[in-house]
Amino acid sequence: AVEAFLALKPHLIFTDISMPEMDGMEAAREIRRLEAEHGLPPTPIIAMTAHAMEDDEERIKASGINHYLTKPFKKSDLMDALQRFAPPEISFSKPDAS
Repeated sequence: AVEAFLALKPHLIFTDISMPEMDGMEAAREIRRLEAEHGLPPTPIIAMTAHAMEDDEERIKASGINHYLTKPFKKSDLMDALQRFAPPEISFSKPDAS
């Protein structure tokens, strides 16, 4: 995730909280460090997780993650996150909730 961030400079990052080697929170902290080091604007990071508990939200957001979706999630939740965090020049048509 961190290598892809450096190579691609994406407008939006989706990551999973649970990944081998470096979890999503560690990756977010490293991306935030690199942004600061290189003077880059913060890239929105949206995490996906099946393990979020109420007390996890603060820890997840403290890592530099802007928002998270709990799996399984609905298309409407994904579209809401995209509309909220994607650059304004990108437009989306919202699908029916399902």
